Amino acid sequence: MAYEFGTISADSHLTIINTALLSHVPAAHQDMAKEYLSTRTGDSIGSSGTTQESEEEQFWPAMGRKGQYDPVERLKDMDLDGIDVEVLYTQGDKYMMPAGDPPGIDGMQLLQIEDQTFREIMLTAFNDALGDWIDLAPNRLVPMGIVPLLPIESAVAEIARLAAKGFKGVRISAVPPEGEPPFWNERWNPLWEAAIDHELPIHLHLGAGLDSLAKIDDPLPGRPLYKSLPPLMMSQVLGAFLLYGPAKTFPNLKVGLVEAGIGWIPYYLERLDSQWARHSYRERHGTAEPPSTYWHRNFFATFEEDQSGIRCLDLMGASTVMWASDYPHPDCTWPESQKVIDDHFSKISPEQKRLVTFENARRIYRLPEA
Repeated sequence: MAYEFGTISADSHLTIINTALLSHVPAAHQDMAKEYLSTRTGDSIGSSGTTQESEEEQFWPAMGRKGQYDPVERLKDMDLDGIDVEVLYTQGDKYMMPAGDPPGIDGMQLLQIEDQTFREIMLTAFNDALGDWIDLAPNRLVPMGIVPLLPIESAVAEIARLAAKGFKGVRISAVPPEGEPPFWNERWNPLWEAAIDHELPIHLHLGAGLDSLAKIDDPLPGRPLYKSLPPLMMSQVLGAFLLYGPAKTFPNLKVGLVEAGIGWIPYYLERLDSQWARHSYRERHGTAEPPSTYWHRNFFATFEEDQSGIRCLDLMGASTVMWASDYPHPDCTWPESQKVIDDHFSKISPEQKRLVTFENARRIYRLPEA
């Protein structure tokens, strides 16, 4: 395959509009689905006007681009930005224009549907709508399918179904549902085994479940304090995987931390290894290798602009991190991603730059060689 730009964004976003989702809902459940969607898209820009936060943030180059929800337009925006491939995660319609754009929903909201049968119908339809993007450009548009954690049998079945449809990775909530055991519990082993069997990396995206880790009072519009902390909250998720499993138990499991930045990772790995060496963890927990071993073997992370992380690239390994444009969010680099990349990577080697901006993502998502 010929790659025109030599750049892959490992974390960008799309909106599945309601009509696209409904086109995959069985006829017997259309009325129920329409009613559900009518109550779930009323708090965002695209369906009922602006909110206080959106009024402050609604002016940036990618705001309102039709490429958010139209895959044909998306390919045009990628060409304008010098991006060959985008790894895509769902979002709602918050970043569309206040008027004129169709309403849509973030597929992660569907995990909150209480009725299991209806939840699975809606998730299947949503993932099928994501599949329409794959069908248009399978080697350029790479959406991550959404997998429910419960019941575990449904999770395993959906992973197999998505793999057969050409998906190259899946997304789950960053933490188990309330009242459920942590991810190191053997209850979740079938999930990890299915991901390994089908060669689909598991992705933990910023915001998906992390609200359960911290409730913070933040009085200012836009919640700047809260928004500064989720990358650090992800350290708790990473630590649980590295110290207790499943990273230790499943050597072939691949897990991505998405949109959480990378600057904190070298210090946190050092901290874990220091505890392991100085507090008898290796004896008490029977671990022969320091926790950072499993980072290098099992994990990868994405970032947008993170000079601290770039300066520490050798400490976490250039093969474990991937650049992302974050289109179309307020801090995205569209349409100047190439300039941002050139500035951001000016002090590292061309070989490291290619790994971080292209080759790592091509390898992880099993895309054709250049």
